[in-house]
Amino acid sequence: MPMNLLPDVIFDFDGVLADSAPLIVEVLDGALIQVLGSSLPADELRATIGPPFPVAVADLCSRHGHRPESPEVQEIVRLFRAEYGSRAAAETPMFEGIPQALADLGGFARLSICSSKPRPLVESILAGWQCEGLFAAVEAPEPGSSEPKAVGLLHLLEALDTAPRNAWLIGDTAFDASAAAQVGTGFIAVSWGIDSAETLAASGAAAVAGAPSDLAAILLEAVVLSA
Repeated sequence: MPMNLLPDVIFDFDGVLADSAPLIVEVLDGALIQVLGSSLPADELRATIGPPFPVAVADLCSRHGHRPESPEVQEIVRLFRAEYGSRAAAETPMFEGIPQALADLGGFARLSICSSKPRPLVESILAGWQCEGLFAAVEAPEPGSSEPKAVGLLHLLEALDTAPRNAWLIGDTAFDASAAAQVGTGFIAVSWGIDSAETLAASGAAAVAGAPSDLAAILLEAVVLSA
């Protein structure tokens, strides 16, 4: 079957493939303590995962009395990026079960990644996993820039030369669901990431996978129903 006739399965990165939350929360907490002298609850720190990071940190700090454009916010982002960038490749594991899920999905779909994480970080983590060859394309912003997920999805679909109706985004947040709806791809949610299964079900997901082993069956059914 020609590649452009395969369904496209597009993975969000953090919270879907990469179990990145523990390290992100740890490093962000340290940056907040260093700059502001205090930390914030872990659930608030986890909520910064998904959207473009500078935007998420600015929003987080604004809810606690700091102007989004303040030097303190910029310093938190700078400190975070310096430490996280030096540790992410060695300290970001795949979720258990993802390698087999990728193998299963690769039997009938073309796989790619669309992330808000800077491209060098995504690529360095993939290199550490030794699985770069599994993905037809990786869409992620260049360092120092940010990219709304919907814009990234459009760029990726163009690079893949595929129509939105032929693609499914696999994500773990309502932010991902909104991007899929804007672009017109299908959306399958996973419950092992950031948002709860209840939140994801309410976001309009066609299905919510409870474990990586569920993905192949869910995607096969979605592809058949959409044909």
